[in-house]
Amino acid sequence: MFSADHFIWIGISLFFVGILLFLTFKFKFSQKTTTYIILGIYVVTEVFKISTHMYPASRWLGEGAKVDGSADAMYLLPKSLPFQICSSMIFPIIYLAFGKNEKVKETLKSFVVPVFLIAAPLAILLGTCLNADNTAHLFDSFKDPDCGPYQFFLYHAGMVWYGIYLLSTKTVKMGFHVWINNFIFLFCMIMVSIWINSFLIVYGTNFMFTVAPPAKGIPLINMKHGWVVYMIHYLFVVALFTFLFQLPAIIKQWKAKKVSE
Repeated sequence: MFSADHFIWIGISLFFVGILLFLTFKFKFSQKTTTYIILGIYVVTEVFKISTHMYPASRWLGEGAKVDGSADAMYLLPKSLPFQICSSMIFPIIYLAFGKNEKVKETLKSFVVPVFLIAAPLAILLGTCLNADNTAHLFDSFKDPDCGPYQFFLYHAGMVWYGIYLLSTKTVKMGFHVWINNFIFLFCMIMVSIWINSFLIVYGTNFMFTVAPPAKGIPLINMKHGWVVYMIHYLFVVALFTFLFQLPAIIKQWKAKKVSE
């Protein structure tokens, strides 16, 4: 983390965000257009991820997994499944692009914007990469064979751009009740990720980092006092960051309520 190459990719990510914002506001992209763009970014980066994270089945299943006794059957590295908080955003993005119910879209926008503007920047800063042996490490080099920096950094940069754009439209609901609803939904996602990680324990998955922290030595978010304390700190940090994101809107609503009284 924070190697020379990592700083270069942080710079590239910021440049990518800046270019997209410039084009978006210069040409006055519609919300539909920007949603198609972020969906396109996801599809391209996901195809790249799949193409670079396919591994022979015989690695885990033995020689019996080979087709006709010679060619290896291939499968996607389980850790590459779209169950991390950022990669799972493809599902609300698809609905925002093609869904018809405007109320559902409003709710989804209120949920995804904090994720795009909190989780995605943190992902870029941490740069957690997958290894072929189902472990993880922090991005360190352009030649890192397992990280796929083009996929990782550009996708998260796209998320930051889309989050900023949605926020700029002033169509995203924010406030105390939105924070409560978002936290409940995030809590449910965290619980589901524990089940998924337990189901895929043989592959050592760590979706949403409910098995262990994304990296060693992170203040507060670590395993020094065991998993239960780690999860309590984890939930506290999630609640705190999402609350701080909503705080300006919460204060504004509180002042408006005081005036009306």
